[in-house]
Amino acid sequence: MISDSHTAALVGTDGSIDWLCWPRFDSPSIFGAVLDDEKGGRFSVAPIAGYQSSQAYVPDTNVLVALFETPGGRAEIVDFLAVNGRRRELYRRLTGVSGETKIEVAFAPRFNYGNVPPTFRRKACSLIAAGAGGLVELHNSSSLEIKESSAAALWTLRPGERLKGERVVPGLEGYMGSAPVRIGNGAADQFQLDVYGKALLCAARYGELTGTISPKIWGADI
Repeated sequence: MISDSHTAALVGTDGSIDWLCWPRFDSPSIFGAVLDDEKGGRFSVAPIAGYQSSQAYVPDTNVLVALFETPGGRAEIVDFLAVNGRRRELYRRLTGVSGETKIEVAFAPRFNYGNVPPTFRRKACSLIAAGAGGLVELHNSSSLEIKESSAAALWTLRPGERLKGERVVPGLEGYMGSAPVRIGNGAADQFQLDVYGKALLCAARYGELTGTISPKIWGADI
């Protein structure tokens, strides 16, 4: 179980959150599979193959760490509810530890104790689920495919890889007008040419100062 003193989530050893009243203890549940496996709703993150799992808290915290061990690799998921004043936030961070692990994600909220399935809409890199007058927003969800009243994805994790994404924060003009403002690290999945760019800038500056760049310099230094 993880909590922020305003609500609490039951996190199973199978990586599924099967109970969570949102945003308070006395609010209706959005994940309630503990009451009804089919209709209650859940937020599941787990390997698709046979696996063994273990859970432990980070010492002196309510941060829960689960380790999944499969025949092909190991993956770790860190779960916690952030203590963030009036705003409620659930964090799930998945990281590859060794080998290669295929992970299935299923985001299936059900509002009002499982009685109201959600309607989904996308906003930048977020997925918003709404129903029964409430809504929840899942960030870094651009790769999830919406299937009727659920959203799902299949990811492959390798050592050191972490499921991460990038989202746009609306309403901010950005530093010196450089909107849109983005949070996250979407560039981690992009092909980077930073070093080559510096080399080309250096060559351009050299050409400005000397007037020419000989084939010998290109071959030796660039």
